Amino acid sequence: MTIDRNNFDIENNLLWQQIIIGIFRNELEDYLSMDMNVSFDKIIKQIVDQIKREREDFHERYQKLETTNNRLQS
Repeated sequence: MTIDRNNFDIENNLLWQQIIIGIFRNELEDYLSMDMNVSFDKIIKQIVDQIKREREDFHERYQKLETTNNRLQS
């Protein structure tokens, strides 16, 4: 009975992961390109990488605006 219960738990966990991956794909397809066979871990890594890139881009734009603003005020 314990083995059956463990198998049931494993199957439910895998099903849950597939559902979550599907939701992530649907919600993020406009922002990230994803392989249909991508793992949950890779989706999370792509999200983190995208956030890092956007933060770097924002920082660069902010620095340029700050420099321009300082020149205009001089």
